[in-house]
Amino acid sequence: MKKILFIGAILLLFAGFAIAQEESEKTQEFKIYAGWNLIPNGVTVGDGSNLYGNIKYVWTYSPLHGKYYGTAFNAKGQPTQVNGAFPYESYANYYGYLTPGQIGTSTWAYFEKPTSITLSTSRSMSLTLKIFKGWNFLYITKQMIDSRLNSPDILRNCYVEKAYSWDADIQSWGSNAANNGAVYFELKQEYFGKNIVIKVAADCQLSETAAVPDAPTLPE
Repeated sequence: MKKILFIGAILLLFAGFAIAQEESEKTQEFKIYAGWNLIPNGVTVGDGSNLYGNIKYVWTYSPLHGKYYGTAFNAKGQPTQVNGAFPYESYANYYGYLTPGQIGTSTWAYFEKPTSITLSTSRSMSLTLKIFKGWNFLYITKQMIDSRLNSPDILRNCYVEKAYSWDADIQSWGSNAANNGAVYFELKQEYFGKNIVIKVAADCQLSETAAVPDAPTLPE
């Protein structure tokens, strides 16, 4: 039963890519490279026909368990092997848990050849989603961009130990962008869908309000 649930989640994730876009939605072209790519969850893609048969592996990371759950696909886009069933029942008491397919999170996908997709979203995301101690896979969402906040504001409740972006072009991580518990990344429309992997020191949640700076200290 667990295996069926996991396969269903993955198929739903990619089947949703074929949903037609509304003209009023914001869209952004997302380039796919041969090899590993971090794919934004909870979005739709205008034409998903170039995904089936091209995707070979999909891996989803669980910050609660500190491990990956994944599956392999054949040339017809059918699942052939499941490496652990994602434990949905473990999260009944975790409101706002970042589950597979949840907008604002990312999933690893291995593509055999390069292509491109057009991302759009009509779903809302709460900027107060919970982030768990350890590694979390996030991406820049429409809500982050429209909030007019900056990334230190959105992550002001979290002490970020490490922050990396994945360069799919060269199949390598960039340098650690965290500095003194904070991380800065630009929240522009053209960066919609850009992924970031962060490691936080303790459970926290995203913030939808700007940080209030301390008043200047009085002179001695």
